[in-house]
Amino acid sequence: MAPSSLGSLPADAILRASLIGGTNSRFDLIHRDEGFTAISPNPHEELKSAGQVVSQTLGPFLGTGGRTIIIDAISSTTFVPVFRQGNPQPFIYVTSASRIPFTGIPNVIRFHLGAGTVWISAPLFSSEVPPSTLVGVQISSGMLMWNGNPFLGAPGAQSSITAPATVSLSLDLVLVEQTGAPGANPPPAEFQVQTPQNVSFQFSPASASLKTSSDANVTTLGDSFTLSLASLPPTYDNSLRRLQLPFQTSKAKFQVIQQSAKLATISSSAPVTRGAWNLALITAPTTPSDFNLPLASGSGGISISAGPGLSITPPFNNATITCGACVILAEGTSFVLVGQNAIGGKASLGINL
Repeated sequence: MAPSSLGSLPADAILRASLIGGTNSRFDLIHRDEGFTAISPNPHEELKSAGQVVSQTLGPFLGTGGRTIIIDAISSTTFVPVFRQGNPQPFIYVTSASRIPFTGIPNVIRFHLGAGTVWISAPLFSSEVPPSTLVGVQISSGMLMWNGNPFLGAPGAQSSITAPATVSLSLDLVLVEQTGAPGANPPPAEFQVQTPQNVSFQFSPASASLKTSSDANVTTLGDSFTLSLASLPPTYDNSLRRLQLPFQTSKAKFQVIQQSAKLATISSSAPVTRGAWNLALITAPTTPSDFNLPLASGSGGISISAGPGLSITPPFNNATITCGACVILAEGTSFVLVGQNAIGGKASLGINL
């Protein structure tokens, strides 16, 4: 079917429209290039729907200059905000929270988090992260706790939570296990990704860190790695637009073993420089009283950073591209290989379809 005309689009190719469907819901329309997955194939093109549940995909439409686009419709719902005393801006948002009755544990305040989504202020992890952004994960359950004077009121569901300004908080989460869509994945021996399933975040008044985590596993191009939490500070990858929480890899070399892709052949091996759990960034609400946010689409992805060594050869010529240092990010049902210093190939290439 031929694309429908969408009319004039902004030059930056980002269209946001809010359709108010009631006080507790909102729809955002975000358009993207046709064929973009959860990971943008162009590292310079930010994908605004990354990390969020897409309610419906519309299109294709024909934009200005003959550009074919798709529109992602993203539904937002009201979250429970978590504040610190004296700060009007929430630093955590949760789908639901219930205060646990006092059980005699001295000075421990606890809230049970129901299944859903948890969004966390991303700049708390690293000064490299853009301001007013959030990272999120899907959870099956969780616990928010800190030491302080016990509440005397009745336990139950909360519409907001306020923690003392100076205490350290713990956020323990059981993440939803990610599964690929039937028929959409390459063979399991070629590609699989399992993000951490049990994690614990620690919050000081001005920062956040991943305190503990279960192992992660990833298989990309047939090479499998187990990753364990590393005692290194989080970083921000501007090319992937992901917060990266460092993990130690089980091997020191990445080797291409198996692939089914027809568009290009990736081959050879490269030394591994680091591994990481990656979480996509979204824009935080612009006002402190706005608690409407989308649901997180999963629990991020796993990246392997490699030194020079990998190469890419298109099937229709012999212009092999030497990748140089690169990052291989596996997320959901796809992976992307991103490098900044590739050599070889052709500046432009036409493909007859």
